[in-house]
Amino acid sequence: MKIQQSARVVIVTGTSQGIGQAIAQSYLDNGDIVIGCAFSALEKAANAQKMLAENPEHYFYYSVDVTKTESIKQFVNDAEKLFGRIDVVVSNAGKNVFKGIDCEESDWSHNFDLNLRSHWYLAKCARPALRKSNGVIIVITSNHAFSTMPGCAPYNISKKSEPWVSHLALSIPMATRCGSTRMLMEKWHARKPSKSTRLDVLVAQKKLAIFACFYPAIKPVLLPEPRL
Repeated sequence: MKIQQSARVVIVTGTSQGIGQAIAQSYLDNGDIVIGCAFSALEKAANAQKMLAENPEHYFYYSVDVTKTESIKQFVNDAEKLFGRIDVVVSNAGKNVFKGIDCEESDWSHNFDLNLRSHWYLAKCARPALRKSNGVIIVITSNHAFSTMPGCAPYNISKKSEPWVSHLALSIPMATRCGSTRMLMEKWHARKPSKSTRLDVLVAQKKLAIFACFYPAIKPVLLPEPRL
């Protein structure tokens, strides 16, 4: 497929709702091509259907279970085949697993497969394409990586592990920039947030800033407005 010279080809995981949807929409508003995925099938992903209808030549959606390494590998291969390159990877897919430290082993395994291993394996699979494009990989983390509370395990443990991105940068040539993010919000009601305080709404209202720190040169930027 042919695309405008200035448009970037962007992979975003977890685009069916929340932060992933808002990030995908921001890139689309910037004129970029977004290849998104989420666990839900398209017929059950109303937000993805809406973005497809509004951006038929710029948005592509795949149903992908990122806890399965083969599914991630196939998704990256399919995404690169669409336009012959990948410029940006936003590894966003994840879910709260607040089960406490006495959680079942299955909860622990699912949490780490989804909230930690999936980011590593997506980076591994996308690395060859990003090396060719001088691309960027961004891993969405959580405030639980920096400050948490009782009862949030094992989710907070996996998020605390995500600063491994700095070590990932040491293993990838300097041409590829690696970043992790944290969220800064003007207002957030921790308990029972109203519709107006949902993360995707806050992003749209520009009340939620998504910052990426790129390693080894730590440089915060507001995404996705800068041309990375």
